[in-house]
Amino acid sequence: MAKNAGLVYGSLAVLGYILYQGINDAKQTVKNLRFYVKKIAFPRITSGLIVFPLTLSLDNHSPSSVPVQNLMVTIHKLEGTGETFISSSQPDLSAINIRAHATTNLDIEMKAEPLVAAKEIYALLTKKGQNTYRILVETTISGITIPYSITQRF
Repeated sequence: MAKNAGLVYGSLAVLGYILYQGINDAKQTVKNLRFYVKKIAFPRITSGLIVFPLTLSLDNHSPSSVPVQNLMVTIHKLEGTGETFISSSQPDLSAINIRAHATTNLDIEMKAEPLVAAKEIYALLTKKGQNTYRILVETTISGITIPYSITQRF
């Protein structure tokens, strides 16, 4: 019985160590990721919503590739001390794998209500360079959800 207990405890210790190493490796890989907005394309109308394609670039400076399990992108406009919700999207990432030491571009379709989108398009056309947006990117990698915040002027 004592022999079996030693085997069980030894197995649990090895499993714990492997899990610990896996979590540390995932954290280090995540630290080496950088997200930024590469481009926003001209919007179009689909199903009563304004759709504007957004290209999000992910720079992976890690020696490991990163399988992305989930991604949520939300855009807010910063105004004074507050912010206004513009759009959010959760694209299908069934085949996304961020290569090691590479940049991966993700094309994401952001959808907004027509009135909100029209207001923002007008602001972008009339106040070029004066509009500040916060793009929140929540990504799940190796079971860990990591939030990123990008503030960018347009």
